[in-house]
Amino acid sequence: MKTFYFFGILILLTIYSRCGQTDKNLHNNSPKYAVIAYYHAGDTIIDENSIKANQLTHINYAFANIIDGKIVEGYKYDSLNFVKLNRLKKINKNLKILISVGGWAWSGNFSDMALSKQSRQKFIQTCVDFINKYNLDGIDLDWEYPA
Repeated sequence: MKTFYFFGILILLTIYSRCGQTDKNLHNNSPKYAVIAYYHAGDTIIDENSIKANQLTHINYAFANIIDGKIVEGYKYDSLNFVKLNRLKKINKNLKILISVGGWAWSGNFSDMALSKQSRQKFIQTCVDFINKYNLDGIDLDWEYPA
């Protein structure tokens, strides 16, 4: 019976907390829906004028690779492209730039990276370093199993 009351109160609190909520998240004013674009530049330089940043919430830049358990740039112009993508935040201050890791071609090293606590810690630390180096907002893991 106590469990029933607990869940009843939990449901009522959830409903109450949603009352009056608009299409914005109450905690951080982010849009209710995410509009995510994958951008695969390959070995080209991004033309930031071709991206409608004001219509997006996230850009997932594809792809970074995993080599020796570490996240590494995938293409030769990645560092320049990250600068260009971050400029788009002048158009849309809420835009989030993420790096996508893996993908169809580069998922082969995920298993080794995830194998042990030490290998996962190594990968996590290099992800933090990568995010800080390029002023990114996060990571999208695109592990295409069974590669």
